[in-house]
Amino acid sequence: MSVRYGDTPFPYSGVSLLTEENGSLTTLFDGPYEDPFGVGATSTSSFGISAMSPSSDVVMTPSWYIEPDRTYALAFGGTTAPLDVILTSNDPYPVPGRDGLQAGNPIAPVINAQNQIALVMGTALVVREPDGTYRELAYRGEPAPFVDPAAVWDSSFDNPSINNAGQVAWSGQVKISSTDRRQGIFIGDPVIGTVFAVQQGDQAPGCPAGQTFNSLGRPLINRLGQVAFWGSVTGSGVDSSNNLGIWVVSPDGDSWLVARKGDQAPGTPAGVTIAAFDDIRDDFYINFNGVGQVVFGATLAGPGVDSTNVRALFMTDRNRTLRLVARQGDLFDIDDSPDKEDLREIGFRSISPRDWMYTYSGGEDGLRRILNDAGELVITLEYADAAGTSTFAESGLFVVSFADCVLADVNGDGLTTPADFSAWVAAFNSMTPMCDQNNDGLCTPADFSAWVTNFNADCH
Repeated sequence: MSVRYGDTPFPYSGVSLLTEENGSLTTLFDGPYEDPFGVGATSTSSFGISAMSPSSDVVMTPSWYIEPDRTYALAFGGTTAPLDVILTSNDPYPVPGRDGLQAGNPIAPVINAQNQIALVMGTALVVREPDGTYRELAYRGEPAPFVDPAAVWDSSFDNPSINNAGQVAWSGQVKISSTDRRQGIFIGDPVIGTVFAVQQGDQAPGCPAGQTFNSLGRPLINRLGQVAFWGSVTGSGVDSSNNLGIWVVSPDGDSWLVARKGDQAPGTPAGVTIAAFDDIRDDFYINFNGVGQVVFGATLAGPGVDSTNVRALFMTDRNRTLRLVARQGDLFDIDDSPDKEDLREIGFRSISPRDWMYTYSGGEDGLRRILNDAGELVITLEYADAAGTSTFAESGLFVVSFADCVLADVNGDGLTTPADFSAWVAAFNSMTPMCDQNNDGLCTPADFSAWVTNFNADCH
């Protein structure tokens, strides 16, 4: 446990892992702001900071506008430069070759460690480079030849996600003809250009043959170029009880189903299923780290489920096995001492989206994140007092992770055996995520020693 309410004055609600290097937290602004730039800018919201890079540079929009014409503005800076407005909706469109166009409202910015900013700008999706130039990823009505020679970008673009390699993922739609429009998730790569990650009508991984994607939600891209997203499926056997899910697609073609509505909920009695995923405005709350782990919240249905235990939090381990992290009504050890425990009942508000996870992140996009590449998850919990008289009496901020033996189980059979050494060698030779046993983000010979340590952990 990191902190409990009452230990010290600490406004922990909404705290996220802003940096992984030193765990430091920096407050730049909090609350509505009145003209911090001296240009007539006012914030209509307390959520002015949209994203923060590891260098503590920030990008802010869309809650900023400049009076009196309420021109929307994009602000950037903080460490490498003073925080200042760098673009407004009335400015000329900043990509060369489109003279006479206005920028449009700059919205949904994300920022990586190189201070590349991806954002939607009216009918365009662009990347602002650190030198202040812009490159265009997509523009409505322009050709999208990687889909079809006749294809053009159609409709608007959804919130982008970016990684430190400058790869950008987003959802959007292309038009091939008046009767052929395809929704898809796209990846803009600075080297190879834009490609389809997945499109409407594709076979859904992990689902019976003939069950295909019907709609695709907001994507998140991690440091490996893997993309996590939610979607709906259609086809034989699909109805409202099992039509939604979360998937990951990988650039090497390895794609998998994380969880599906109607599935047995892991860590719960037989027959208890995932009834719905936590969302806001039809966007699922998903956090995605650099080794492919996914965390999300859900409500449950089935035998014994009622208002006292309906919410749960799930996360995949590094073997892609979905596991229960916490469930409303369960007992949770709030004492971090290894030789004693203090079990408390988890209250309802702990496992609600706004309280534990009001965020989406792919890990390198500057968005608020609760899951790092070591598989450490930050959650807030409200729980019963020592007498058990109230489930909302106390609260705390906790760091949760799975045991190290999960890392040693490289072949994913649920056991840690010598066979996992051969699997580790194969992972090392192919440079896949399970090679990284010491969580340094690299695949090196040092990971063999780390695998031995993990194998010898007292949990196999």
